[in-house]
Amino acid sequence: MLKRLMAINTKGDTIVEIMVVLAILGLAISISYATANASISDSRQAYEASTAAVVVQSQVEALRALTGYQASDPSHYIFGSTLPFCISGGSIVYLPSTSCTIGIYTPSNPYNVTIVGPGGGTGGTFTITATWQDVEGQGTDSDQIVYRLYPT
Repeated sequence: MLKRLMAINTKGDTIVEIMVVLAILGLAISISYATANASISDSRQAYEASTAAVVVQSQVEALRALTGYQASDPSHYIFGSTLPFCISGGSIVYLPSTSCTIGIYTPSNPYNVTIVGPGGGTGGTFTITATWQDVEGQGTDSDQIVYRLYPT
């Protein structure tokens, strides 16, 4: 009879063994979730940074397109400005009186663009900066290009 009772007890797992297995399984799932969540956040941040590079480069191309304009046309003359500006629709928009946001690809989180020119009228270094809200909501991120350009 004792042999039969021992055989019955060895057929199943104890509650302690099941709890240990569930704890290990829960730990593995939580580590996998945290890793996947961090990976998604990193890929979103990389996407926004590469999009900002496209936005800044588009402003550089707009600057290059306006190099042939003369000082007599202030809406298109980029070399005489001492104020920060951006280029929208082929014209200079002076800041901060007007906001210059570009919402390409991410209209819910637009990029604020600022160009600071040499202001001397003869050309020189332009600094183009795009800022946007951080993907984690902890401030802002920015991308900047320094570009040297002279009138044609």
